[in-house]
Amino acid sequence: MHLTIKSYSENSVITGFLNDNYTGSIENGVKGNYIGADDFLTFTLFVKSSLNSFKISEYYHVVTSREYGYRYDILDTKGSYRFEIENFYLEPRISLLFKGNLGGEVVQNNFHSFRNLDHLVLPYKNSETGVELDFEGGLNIDPFTLSMEFKLPSAIKPVSAAINLNFWLDLNYAILDFTAGYKQYLTEIPEYSEFLRSGVVSGGQIILLFPYNITINMGFFIFPARNLNNDPGYLYKERWFSPQFWVAFGVNGEKYRANSVVNF
Repeated sequence: MHLTIKSYSENSVITGFLNDNYTGSIENGVKGNYIGADDFLTFTLFVKSSLNSFKISEYYHVVTSREYGYRYDILDTKGSYRFEIENFYLEPRISLLFKGNLGGEVVQNNFHSFRNLDHLVLPYKNSETGVELDFEGGLNIDPFTLSMEFKLPSAIKPVSAAINLNFWLDLNYAILDFTAGYKQYLTEIPEYSEFLRSGVVSGGQIILLFPYNITINMGFFIFPARNLNNDPGYLYKERWFSPQFWVAFGVNGEKYRANSVVNF
């Protein structure tokens, strides 16, 4: 049996945002049954790119805690290299993490002003830096991908392990991508672990395909959470889950599976 070890060839870039709070309405100032708590990973801006086997991504998270009365922002700069062996792949990654005041309060409250919602003013936690080693490997058998991931941060986030199954359906002008799995947290980190629970994760996205490889990714992902409090004006005050909605624009955005877009 002859095994061929090769680099993974893809050139792509997408940029977009994730938000955990949606009304089901475009009407400003609605204070009813919102989906999501508007807490913890409340807003994220991101860029993901690849040049052949090299990948670089940047995540800017706005983190709040209505329960404990504080906030902080996270900047996550990640680099990786992907290898393939027949239908198997391996992708080691390294991330530089920074936690502190990066203007997230201004970003969040400007958006709240646009939506005619109350501002959220909370004190920032102290700054902190860390490094994260991340190893993902899996098996591709079209239209399925089975993957396992192990994250080992030095600070800010807990150590975790996850397994995911993706299903991919190509409709020519659009792609449907569904994912489900399980994530286990192996350590606890103050000011982060209070909001997370080990458990089942799931989600999906639709990727619209346009000429010249232009794409639009629109997706939804949900993971177990705790100690999330909603705005006092909302109908439901506590949430046991955190949903993440995203929209991203780019080139060759079909390269990014739903479980790889959300970074938590």
